[in-house]
Amino acid sequence: MFMHTDDKIRTVENIDPYISAEIPNIHEDPDLYSLVKEFMIHGPCGAENMNSPCMVDNKHSKKFPKKISNQTSVDADGFPIYRRHDDGSVVDKSGVKLDNRNVVPYNKNLLKRFQAHINVEWCNQAGSIKYLLKYINKGPDRATVEVAQTNNEDDNAEQVDEIKDFYNRRYLSASEAT
Repeated sequence: MFMHTDDKIRTVENIDPYISAEIPNIHEDPDLYSLVKEFMIHGPCGAENMNSPCMVDNKHSKKFPKKISNQTSVDADGFPIYRRHDDGSVVDKSGVKLDNRNVVPYNKNLLKRFQAHINVEWCNQAGSIKYLLKYINKGPDRATVEVAQTNNEDDNAEQVDEIKDFYNRRYLSASEAT
């Protein structure tokens, strides 16, 4: 989803109203709390679960847990470091207590509306946009399908027209279909 030019977030100060990477207060918004707990907590992984798919060569490929940060900022490479307070908020997932360092960035309105894992990121450089659109740019996926006739009863079976029975089909992924 791309925002209209007039609505784009241009400064770091404007990120927090749209993107959160913190566990909401269970008493202020219990519905949002349960959605974040169910869909937006990464883990457990690392020492608690070395068999997690995000673990590659005993290292975390997604760089979780993230660092605690009292305010949203941008690092030297232009990537956002979202606000993640050390306020004692935790969720229990598979018997492991996880805090704000394990929250995947989300938009509360999208999360409440669609009730699904929706990773929301602030992009302000061409490299980020290229990453987001890599599946559109890599070209279509293709599948080859063959329909073959078999006749196990008779060795003198009729010749099969291979050209007629050979089909080349194209699969449209979700991004291409959209």
